[in-house]
Amino acid sequence: MLKNAATKLAHSSTLPSLGNKELKPLQDLIIAEKTVLNSLQKLSTDFTKAADTLKVWASNEGEELEDILGASSQLLQQFSVALTQYSSYQYAMREHMKAVRDREEALEELKRRRRNLITKSESANKKADRSSKFSKNLAEQRDLANRIREQIEVLDEEIMREETALKDYKRRKARAWMEIKFGGLLECCEKGSVACDFGKMVINVRMAFLSQPRR
Repeated sequence: MLKNAATKLAHSSTLPSLGNKELKPLQDLIIAEKTVLNSLQKLSTDFTKAADTLKVWASNEGEELEDILGASSQLLQQFSVALTQYSSYQYAMREHMKAVRDREEALEELKRRRRNLITKSESANKKADRSSKFSKNLAEQRDLANRIREQIEVLDEEIMREETALKDYKRRKARAWMEIKFGGLLECCEKGSVACDFGKMVINVRMAFLSQPRR
């Protein structure tokens, strides 16, 4: 429970000093995309409300306007659905970003462990230097220092491998989330374009027909 709380605090934008400063730009990006998600969902809701209100108003303005604006309302609602669909892609995008963040945090944990081991190694070496060569603690301190040094060497190799792997991982994840973003945007725009084309057709054809002088 405490670990989960610490993780949430580290990811909180209101308490950036508790997290890793190197991870802050990525966390800011995740938060920014969350804002986009919320904005798209609100826009979709507002679009639907406006389309419904248009239909209600037209229902009191005669059969002709009710027919034209009723059809227009349906087209606008279809675009509202497209906005909702696009907002849903934000979840997948943010999961890719969070995966990078988790990997970054795991690497930072390795570096933190290495820093702690270096501190312990320095302490063990100082104790060994202060011990008399005839002291029974001297061998123990030197053995401890050697074991810590071996652990540091193992961590150094692990950190080096992870840093190299992380670069490739970031490239793959960034490509994945940008493909989702642009693919979803294209889909949304295409649906919007279709709604606009049919909307203009409804308005132009029906209005032109109604504008013709009656005999």
